[in-house]
Amino acid sequence: ARIAGDVEQWRFFAGYRSESPEEEFGDAPSIRVERITAGGRLGLNEMSWVTPAFVRIRHIGSNTEYKESRVMTELIIGEKYDGQTRGRFDIARIEDEKGENVNRLVTSGSLVSTRRHEGRVTSTFSGGLEIIEYDDLDQKDQTFQGAMELQWEAVPGKFLITPSLSYVHREYDTLE
Repeated sequence: ARIAGDVEQWRFFAGYRSESPEEEFGDAPSIRVERITAGGRLGLNEMSWVTPAFVRIRHIGSNTEYKESRVMTELIIGEKYDGQTRGRFDIARIEDEKGENVNRLVTSGSLVSTRRHEGRVTSTFSGGLEIIEYDDLDQKDQTFQGAMELQWEAVPGKFLITPSLSYVHREYDTLE
């Protein structure tokens, strides 16, 4: 089931989905999956909006009781000359009372900006961060990444030159 409706500049949405196997297959575990979604989209102008949302996922079976609760948002800002800046932020709590080394908190965010410039040049800059905190293991995984890309349309519509530069840093910490 999915519903949506408009109020002023907001578009609200909510949904529920449940799936499970129609029949058992030998010793394979039977798992029912449920997903609940709720959120909204606030239009800031014709080219810009923000979309906060909540998602809850559950896997229920004889050997799992997986739960994922996620709060996320996306901000999109339209730029002149068909450019766009996108920011995303996401926090997820993942748990499984029957599983081992599953309980964790995942925090991530990213920013991507694409702009058109004079002279048939387009630039894209991006950066992101992800932190995973493993509750059962007392460990933390952090990943930072960034990239820069320039595109020059040497022959309009026929020949594109794209130099790019990327950076990724991953760090594992064992907490005391």
